[in-house]
Amino acid sequence: MKTVGKAFDKLEAALKVICGVLLIGFVTLTLIQVVMRYIFKMPLSWSEQLARYMFIWMLMLYMPVIMRHGNNLGFDLIINRLSKKAQNVFWILCETMIAAFAALYCIYSVQLCIKFARKTLVGLGIKANWVYSAQIVGAFLLCLFSLELVINRILKTVRKEDETT
Repeated sequence: MKTVGKAFDKLEAALKVICGVLLIGFVTLTLIQVVMRYIFKMPLSWSEQLARYMFIWMLMLYMPVIMRHGNNLGFDLIINRLSKKAQNVFWILCETMIAAFAALYCIYSVQLCIKFARKTLVGLGIKANWVYSAQIVGAFLLCLFSLELVINRILKTVRKEDETT
């Protein structure tokens, strides 16, 4: 399991770099568009669409990283009052449901890409499924990282039970 964790660490590092590049590109492109529109009075026709799709890819690629570190939004007021064992059971169920949702989201995103496979984005001239594939990649990675969390939490719970007996 440690080998898988190290591979996921490297994947996470790559995702962070990609998202950083996308963020820099998004901000730069938006700044260029503002300058072109308001200073030179010559707006770029394609920049808004490209910036939007860069932002979508950035969000979809960073979503699994957020999940992996437990930084997702949660209401844990009641859960914190439970015993540690009950908390672990709750988090295992919650992370399993997130993994199941991500798997379904991935499946439906594939269907969406197939549906729009022949469509072309007018402003950029690229196939629409290049944009929609961000959902597939993000959902797949979210499912993987969620399953990693579930397995690690189960192993940690089992180890603690073994230590107490």
